Amino acid sequence: MYRQSNKKNKNELQKKINTGNESVSRSPFSVTSQDAVLSAIDEFDLIGRDTFLKKYSYHKAVSYLLVHNGSDYDSKAIIGVAFGYQHRKPPLANDEFSGGKATVEMALTRMGFQVEAVDPSNQFLYSHISEYHHDHKVQLNKHLLA
Repeated sequence: MYRQSNKKNKNELQKKINTGNESVSRSPFSVTSQDAVLSAIDEFDLIGRDTFLKKYSYHKAVSYLLVHNGSDYDSKAIIGVAFGYQHRKPPLANDEFSGGKATVEMALTRMGFQVEAVDPSNQFLYSHISEYHHDHKVQLNKHLLA
């Protein structure tokens, strides 16, 4: 009796724990963990926007930005990398899914995150301010870690 009960609990626990071995749809909608998104944001802040985008082969956001704690993040890149954090699999590649309202915005807002449309008239300004802001965060992180 104990052995069967123990086995049942182990199976239930295994269903709750993501071991990285189960089949997961490679889609932004497979990202359901706020912690995974926050881990991607933390990495973005730690290494900076340009390095983050280059590391994962993403481009700067053209349509939607994730806004968190007063900072802007490239929403498609964040959700793609968050997939890797949550499922212990390679992040979603840039060309594996389309960004935008029906995918990235919906997936992020379902988890309680704020997503804003990029104003095309402010895109040049956004690009430069965002790079400046994240470059200074990277410098501060390097200084604090030294």
